[in-house]
Amino acid sequence: MTIRSDLITYLQGVMLATEGLQDVKVIKSVRSVDELSGPRLCVKVDSYEKLPQAPLRKRSGTFTCTLVSPHSDLDRAEEDLDAR
Repeated sequence: MTIRSDLITYLQGVMLATEGLQDVKVIKSVRSVDELSGPRLCVKVDSYEKLPQAPLRKRSGTFTCTLVSPHSDLDRAEEDLDAR
C-alpha cells in the first residue's frame, strides 16, 4: 500500500459513512472527465518527503482534495456542495 492508496481507501470509507456524501465518488487522480453523473472528490498528490525520524521508505505526503459538483450552473453547483 502507498500513502495515496491508503488515503483513498480512508476517504471512500468516510464518504460511505457520512450522511449526504454516500454518492460522492473518490477519483484517484486529477484528470479530465466528460460529463459527471454525480459529485466527485479528486485527490491530487502535492508532495512527498522523507521522515527523518522514521526508518527508510517512510514518508509524509501533502495532498489536495477537490469536491466537484456535476452541475454546470455555478450557483446550483455551490448550493449542491454547500448542502453536503
